[in-house]
Amino acid sequence: MKALPKSDPGISENYGSLGGEVALWRAVIDQAVRDATGPWMKCTCVQARCLCDYTREWFKSGRVDFRLVCWLALLDPEAVRDRAL
Repeated sequence: MKALPKSDPGISENYGSLGGEVALWRAVIDQAVRDATGPWMKCTCVQARCLCDYTREWFKSGRVDFRLVCWLALLDPEAVRDRAL
């Protein structure tokens, strides 16, 4: 799994140029990518591994909460999943 590059205009753009709510939801997705792909992926700490696994499953699942966050961020859920995983 690879992290989205900071220069990716789809998610990690300059949040200041967006409306406040859209920027907030894009920041939620940005944090989820970090949680799913961060250095703790290789960690033996149970809590860190659980967070990583749970977040990766959140991207893969396509559940209604994942789709809602993407829509609130004005992003296509399929595109977000493809870029995040």
